Amino acid sequence: LKSLRRVSDRIPTAAWYNIAFAFIEAFAYSGSTFIFQNYIQFPSPKHPGDQPGALGKGQQTATAWSTFFQFWSWGTPLIAAIIADRYLIKFYTIIVFSFIFISGLLILTVTSTPAAIKAGVAYPGLIVGIIVTGLGDGLQSVSLVMVGEQYPRKKKFIRTLGTGEKVVVDPQLTLSSIYHYLYFTLAIGYLAPTITTNIEKYHSFWLAFLIMALVFSIGIVLYSWSRRWFIETKTSGLQLWKSILVIRMAIARGFNFENTKPSKIPQREHEHSNIIWDDKFVEELRTTIQASKVLLFLSIYWMCYGQMSSNLISQAATMETGIFPNDMMSQIDYVALIILIPFMDKVFYPMLRRRHMEPSPITRIFIGFMLITVAMSFAAILQHIIYLMPPCYQFPRCDIESGGSKVPNYISVWWQAPIYVIVAFSEAITSLDYAYSKSPPSMKSLVMAINLLTSSIGAALALAFVPLARDPLLPYMFSGMGEKVVVDPQLTLSSKLYKFYI
Repeated sequence: LKSLRRVSDRIPTAAWYNIAFAFIEAFAYSGSTFIFQNYIQFPSPKHPGDQPGALGKGQQTATAWSTFFQFWSWGTPLIAAIIADRYLIKFYTIIVFSFIFISGLLILTVTSTPAAIKAGVAYPGLIVGIIVTGLGDGLQSVSLVMVGEQYPRKKKFIRTLGTGEKVVVDPQLTLSSIYHYLYFTLAIGYLAPTITTNIEKYHSFWLAFLIMALVFSIGIVLYSWSRRWFIETKTSGLQLWKSILVIRMAIARGFNFENTKPSKIPQREHEHSNIIWDDKFVEELRTTIQASKVLLFLSIYWMCYGQMSSNLISQAATMETGIFPNDMMSQIDYVALIILIPFMDKVFYPMLRRRHMEPSPITRIFIGFMLITVAMSFAAILQHIIYLMPPCYQFPRCDIESGGSKVPNYISVWWQAPIYVIVAFSEAITSLDYAYSKSPPSMKSLVMAINLLTSSIGAALALAFVPLARDPLLPYMFSGMGEKVVVDPQLTLSSKLYKFYI
């Protein structure tokens, strides 16, 4: 078998349906949330061509709410995963949370109309809309697991191609390929701000929110119709709840999972300790936690990544954008991903495999960390250059024209492009499906929830930098994030993770 070439299997139709729904969810999510920064930071424009906005709360407040939304919306998948595990099946959990998501978008639509802004309900409406929309976005953990479940094969097998060549069909490669296509379609979905940022600039925020609500409504209908083809893995039930109970007991017993096995617990303690698991479950949970350790380091990665939907948008507003909305620059990242992901999956990694040079998942994560450090360093240097430019220098968007129009500094926004390209390279290289591929089938929901939870932790870390999210302190904020990535992961990832995993 070692001499035969490893290939990916055909991707099932059901997987494509689930990938399509993930695309629509990403489209509605990104299209509605990437316009938050402008909506909160800037006031309603007084003149045609002015910077679009609504609330006029400033960059710090806008960054705080945008980052809180990231924290909340990436944390709620754990809630959805528990509900799918303990109360509803995955499909119905997705439907319930989808309706919550749409409700949040409708709240944002109604409270962002000119009448609502004039009446002073836009800001409270934003807070309620962020909370409801973020809760609904908890469906991610369940929908992403559903994508992987549509390919049920677990063992390798030999297939003879039309050319007569015998190859090994590897389920692991197939799963990796499925998730590469998933990330590819998500990248396309995240191009939605190309539409909504222009609607925001040339029409209104409420129309942008409404269109995203309508798009997602169509997605729910199509997803419900395609359910007949879905495969939903049956588990023994209460997987996440049992995981919580076992982890709690392991902590109480000296962080030792061996002491949580029912075979090691006296019979008289079973009922008192609510023992609803077996020895096999403990072993699977231990394997899952072992694989998920690497995810904790990704929280620092996501801390930097989140700047694309907050402070980098604000930075672009201080530069000359021409006819383009300042919050459309992040689309460079997703355009680059659309090019890079197929290239990596079909050309780059197969070439490395043929030469037996494929980097381990941990090596790929490490490279991704270093690349996003370069991106944050570039952002810090660019911010310093912006401050050197006239007419406003360290306080861009000052009033120098009659009529109260605020102007940016004289530097092209396209200097931001390298930041987004570097971030795209880091995403394409980083092995984000590592823990999922290493975990037992019954633990996939737990791993996906933990994976998304690391994004929430990353947003929480980013909240610590909010006091620096104002002129003229922004270079310190970007460089501080880059330093956090270098100091922490470089020491721990290279010394501890390499020794432990490889």
